[in-house]
Amino acid sequence: MAAKGTKRSDSYAAFVSYSQADKDAAEEIADGLEARGFKCWIAPRNVRPGRSYGDEIIRGIESARCLILVLSKASNESAFVAREIERAVSKNKPVFPIRIENVVPSPSLEFFISSTQWIDAYAGKLDAHIDRLAGLLGDEEGIEPSANPIPKPARRLASPLVLGIGAATALAAVAVGILWLWSPAGDQTFNHHACLNLEGEIALKGCNEAIASGAFEGAKAADLYAMRGYQRHLKDDLPGALSDYGEAIRLDPRLVMAFNNRGNIYRDTGQYDEALADYDRALALNPNKPDPLASRGWIYHQKGEGERARKDFEKALALDPDDSLKAKLKDALAEVEKSDPDYEACETRSGEAAIAACDRAIESGKFSGANLAYLYNDRGYLRMIGGDLIQGFADFSRAIQLDPDNYYPYWNRAELMRHRGDLESARADYQTALALNPKSEDRQKIEAALGGLAEAARRADPEVISDPSVFRRSGGEAAAAMPVSPSAPADSAPAMPAGPAGAEP
Repeated sequence: MAAKGTKRSDSYAAFVSYSQADKDAAEEIADGLEARGFKCWIAPRNVRPGRSYGDEIIRGIESARCLILVLSKASNESAFVAREIERAVSKNKPVFPIRIENVVPSPSLEFFISSTQWIDAYAGKLDAHIDRLAGLLGDEEGIEPSANPIPKPARRLASPLVLGIGAATALAAVAVGILWLWSPAGDQTFNHHACLNLEGEIALKGCNEAIASGAFEGAKAADLYAMRGYQRHLKDDLPGALSDYGEAIRLDPRLVMAFNNRGNIYRDTGQYDEALADYDRALALNPNKPDPLASRGWIYHQKGEGERARKDFEKALALDPDDSLKAKLKDALAEVEKSDPDYEACETRSGEAAIAACDRAIESGKFSGANLAYLYNDRGYLRMIGGDLIQGFADFSRAIQLDPDNYYPYWNRAELMRHRGDLESARADYQTALALNPKSEDRQKIEAALGGLAEAARRADPEVISDPSVFRRSGGEAAAAMPVSPSAPADSAPAMPAGPAGAEP
């Protein structure tokens, strides 16, 4: 039986391979590419809860159309990275190395990437090099990168409090440096200002000297420890950051930022119970903070508590977070929805049991947008191959209404209309599917089906129908009753179940 075609087997533009030491750079690359229209698979974000980590890595490589190697000293020495590259090459996936440090590939990597084009990204801002990488991916896929990319997502689902640092901040750093030279001995004003308002070494120096002076107590001292913890956190000094966040909380138990950021360290190091405790404290102090809600939801998802994860993600979205976190939350919510047993059964099973699972998932009101469209498309496919052409047509049309950018329901509906003999409607749907940039293998199949419409009209044998819909029976009375319009009448599509408040996008 042909695949339902709800999702591409190659559902990601790229798999990002990196060493843990380069996590921030790898996430920046993935975020930058996604902002330009190229969906990425990156661990641990895309590792499904409760699955073998190694199996998920293999799944990620196989579901991506290419691999991006974040090349550095650390990745040169990583046996895991070498195995990922070897796996990708064995599957004929193109490899694009982006060199973030001036290093020569190790022999184990050079064997696989010696003939590929590199991008040297160790000079200047990484974002400019991501533009070039997006151009290479666009050339590979025959599409243009997004001309107006959405704002880049944050480096983590809920990253530590990030203070802006631009030209004004850089000038302020210079000014503080000058004032340090001229400030009276023992005056901690400038150290305090640098610690709370600047970034990098100059901020860390200000925090160290202000704390060492003993001039600040209570909440003011807590702020200094929290910001030094933040600077250490950015430098991956996790023990130092944990110590500082803990002291900040001791001095000021109302400091939401310290609880949230300490929770992030526990989350990133797999100490989920400790992280949940800190996020709970942060939210008890301020229930309207989207960051701890998002992070707590992510942990619930990893622990297999889908309903609790969904509630936290929806609540965080309702708080209107910034664009970067909003994009992450929508992706996370979609992943939670996909882990629903009925959703999974609808996608992976066949026959009446699968249709019943689709029915339950659609009627549950849990799903919206693209995920609800996937369910309708899957059910339409199952109905179509079982000979229920009228309801299959209605389901494909509903899927298109919900997610007009998914080419599969157009393709499926075209096959159904071609079988019915409505060649003009089939031609219109094939052309729409092609316009939505299907993956190359599917494009070839759709183009072949489109080119064979005339022959299909001369032959009634359903076995000539191309993938994905080789029907079990020719249709008979059901086919004769099939509407000939390329769009379902308003009363032919199943009614949309009433979802919970805020379920619709």
